[in-house]
Amino acid sequence: MESRVFAEGADWSFTNGRLAARVSLERQSTIELRLRALAVDAQDPLDEGEAERREDRLRNWQRNVTRVEAPGETPLAEITNRAMRELGSMALLEGREDEWLSPAAGMPGFPSLWGRDALTAVWQASVFDRGEMAAAVLSRLGRMQGRRVDAWRDEQPGRIIRAAQSGPLVRLGKSPFDRYYGDFASPFDFIFALGQLYAWSGDKLQRAASLSAWTPRSGRSRASRPTPANV
Repeated sequence: MESRVFAEGADWSFTNGRLAARVSLERQSTIELRLRALAVDAQDPLDEGEAERREDRLRNWQRNVTRVEAPGETPLAEITNRAMRELGSMALLEGREDEWLSPAAGMPGFPSLWGRDALTAVWQASVFDRGEMAAAVLSRLGRMQGRRVDAWRDEQPGRIIRAAQSGPLVRLGKSPFDRYYGDFASPFDFIFALGQLYAWSGDKLQRAASLSAWTPRSGRSRASRPTPANV
């Protein structure tokens, strides 16, 4: 991993490990200083054009999200609208194009995909975005569905992942959480999210594709408990 920082809005300098800028302001004047941090993953490199395409997808989602307005000074509308903005800020923007809107579980501790967390968030958000985020999560989880028996990952045919991380231990092969299946809630949440997607979008093709991805080859979903050794 590599981090690149771009400083804008002033004459910035970097010396002795410190980034600094000196500015002079007149009374009642303003200035905008901006730091842009870009994380570069050598295993999944993106050029600026590709990164911008993903940001455009998120901006388009944000423009189309339903906004709530309420008379008086009730904070309900503000809380709801802010919650949707914050959910959008969690979009991972990774994987295939139809998966970009899949949200992380939370910041700063869980900046990665967790099956039940993502499914719970997006099925509740479907009333505001007509299931766009739900479709992204269902597509990604459907492609990552368990297909074999692997005790290291608690994987079984038909299981939906608990988590998909890419931290240091995962990259060193010391953790099974690159694709870990020890969870009994995700399969049921998958069905809830699929139902909400169809309820708010009416997209039968998306519903059929998601249901086809979810249906395990063994003919039934496995939602057994994770083994104690790996919890």
